[in-house]
Amino acid sequence: MNEYRIENKLITFIVIAVGRESLQNTLLSISQQSNPIWKCIVFYDSQFTTINDVFLKSPHFTFLSNSTNLKSHALSLITTPWFSFIDKEGDTIHPEYCNIFIQELQLYTSVKVIVFPTINDKHKIYPPSHELIPSNFTIHYVMNQSLIQFCQPFIHIPPFHLIKMIELTMLYPILISPSIIYFVDSIPTKIVEEHNQHTLLSN
Repeated sequence: MNEYRIENKLITFIVIAVGRESLQNTLLSISQQSNPIWKCIVFYDSQFTTINDVFLKSPHFTFLSNSTNLKSHALSLITTPWFSFIDKEGDTIHPEYCNIFIQELQLYTSVKVIVFPTINDKHKIYPPSHELIPSNFTIHYVMNQSLIQFCQPFIHIPPFHLIKMIELTMLYPILISPSIIYFVDSIPTKIVEEHNQHTLLSN
């Protein structure tokens, strides 16, 4: 994994902070990544959202005022090979997110979209199997920059439909990772640690 520890970042996290009073947990979980191959773009309302100075001064973060068509604007700013959205208050990511992501890239070199299972504070997991199904539950994906032009007109549609459109139109296979690294309204729990440890050992 050391080959990825370079000056150029591998993934951009995009945080859409519309109407959020605090992003503390979300930004803290991003900043605590064990592998610093990330950068983060945060759209927020400076009159409404409180941001800790630690994050404001970090070179990993870029903070921008809210504007119209936020997701489309965000896509135009991406300079890394991969990107991902975090757009729900209270959502957090695993401290090994980047390393697990890299592991998937090393195993599946031709993949363009990776869906990582999400879990909420009631331990409900989506997707519940290795197949995407329509759901109101949060779908977390990482997407290759090469798909930005295709996605621009559709980036605001529900993720399930966007991913299926890519799969059917572009004929790209969708990888559904077994590792849980995205947490809806919660932080990592013992059940997640045990699940991921088993997954890493079995690969």
